[in-house]
Amino acid sequence: MRIGMFAAVTVLTLVPAFAADGARLDIKPGLWETAVTVKSNGKVQSFTNKSCVTSEAPDRAFINHDKNCTRTVIFSTTRKEEVNMQCTVGDVVTNGTIEIDVIDSEHIKASSHVIASGGLSMSVNSDFDGHFLNANCGHTRAGTY
Repeated sequence: MRIGMFAAVTVLTLVPAFAADGARLDIKPGLWETAVTVKSNGKVQSFTNKSCVTSEAPDRAFINHDKNCTRTVIFSTTRKEEVNMQCTVGDVVTNGTIEIDVIDSEHIKASSHVIASGGLSMSVNSDFDGHFLNANCGHTRAGTY
């Protein structure tokens, strides 16, 4: 259970970092759904989440702005982005990279690789498929996932 919960938290921290510090990725504002497959220590978990993307700050919908994490944009255009992240929570340090590809304005694909060390040693690989659902976010607040 500890591995599964840690993997899910790590993935949510790395869920597509849309244009964190560089050019904004060319995606539609509105309600998005992301399917995530997490592979860690021989186990596979899948889940989906919904987020509200705004045209003013598309990154707020997908980045966990945790004070324990630092992000460095390695490469960023309107079609592709690569971000390195490091997070420290207690005695666990995670280092990871996420790569995001915009297929078109309504579809993205992403992958991440994270290594945890310290109080918990593990490797987590994740694949993301995101798609636009609706221009209206309904009850999903902007900047939430």
